[in-house]
Amino acid sequence: MKSWLPDKSALKRPRYRSLMEAIEDAIEDGRLHPGDRLPTHRELAFHLGLSVQTVSRAYTRLVEAGHIVGEVGRGSFVRNFADDGALPFPAQRAGGETLDLALLKPVVGDLHREAMRRALREIASDLPDDILSSFRAATIAGRHVEAVDSWLSNCGISRQGRSVIAINGATPAMTVALMSVAHGGDLIVTEAMGHHTLPALCRSLGLRLHGLAMDSEGIMPDALEAVCRADSVKALYIVPDSG
Repeated sequence: MKSWLPDKSALKRPRYRSLMEAIEDAIEDGRLHPGDRLPTHRELAFHLGLSVQTVSRAYTRLVEAGHIVGEVGRGSFVRNFADDGALPFPAQRAGGETLDLALLKPVVGDLHREAMRRALREIASDLPDDILSSFRAATIAGRHVEAVDSWLSNCGISRQGRSVIAINGATPAMTVALMSVAHGGDLIVTEAMGHHTLPALCRSLGLRLHGLAMDSEGIMPDALEAVCRADSVKALYIVPDSG
């Protein structure tokens, strides 16, 4: 077992990225060798005075970058590329600023920041009184539902009764919808290029997920018909086209 530990004084903000780079440097300059076992998340967090979550985030990024591997019940190890065969990409870390595509992040410039400030000022000037004292902002939710009603009407859809519920975000909404109609083992079908959080959500709920072939108009009806004939489909999830 390797006893290597990074230098606490060398860490900078953001801590997880600095820790990740320290481990990458140790691998590149030979202080850590293929197969060496890394400290546990808790051990490293205690040594560096960091949260376990920060260390876990750094380790996760290192796994995604292909530098280390995690084995359930054994720990994290420096990856042995000799066991993987030739890599189809350079193993060295790219120089300069790294563009992280793991998360969807908007491009933000001065124009966007000023537009956001202006919008927040307008919202603040029009807040209903009960939003200041209510944990559940029923008034705000009602306004959201009215906006959705208007949008659906423009799409030629009229809701029946209370069929629109205001939810705090797309992923929570998907969670509520799937938990309402499906159970563990059920099959959900969606676009081959669909919502990026749906696969992880289905794994968490124990649901099977199948991607459908698409064309410029969306999912192909023949693909949907074929999977419905071959299996019992519980629900179809599609991302609406605002156009």
